[in-house]
Amino acid sequence: MVSADPTRSVVVPTPDDAFDCARAAVCRVMEIPPDSVTAATRLAGDLGADSLAVIETAELMEDEITRRFRLRVSVDDLALVRTATVGGLADELWRSLTSAAGSRTVRSAAAATTARGQ
Repeated sequence: MVSADPTRSVVVPTPDDAFDCARAAVCRVMEIPPDSVTAATRLAGDLGADSLAVIETAELMEDEITRRFRLRVSVDDLALVRTATVGGLADELWRSLTSAAGSRTVRSAAAATTARGQ
C-alpha cells in the first residue's frame, strides 16, 4: 500500500529510485560496496543471500522509500524471496509502488521523467 503523508510535500520516485533503494538495502544487509552490485547481481548465487537476508532487505527498502519520498509501501515478502537478482528486488519495489492505491501519480511522474530523457 502506498500512502503519502498529507502534511508533507511528496517527491515521486522513479524506477531508477527503486533500483537505488534496492541496491542500498542489499549493500547494507550483505555488507558490500555499492559499486559491486548491478541489476543482474544474483542474490543467492553471487552474494550468498538467504531468505532471511532478502526479508531484511525488503524492510530496509520500505524504510528507504519512506525516508526519501515520504511514502509508505509494503513489498510482497513471498515475491521477494522468489526473486533471483537485485534488479528483481527493484522491480518488486516498483510494482508495489505502482499497483497500490493512488499510484497513478507515481506512474505519471515516471512517464514524464522518461519522456524528458532523464
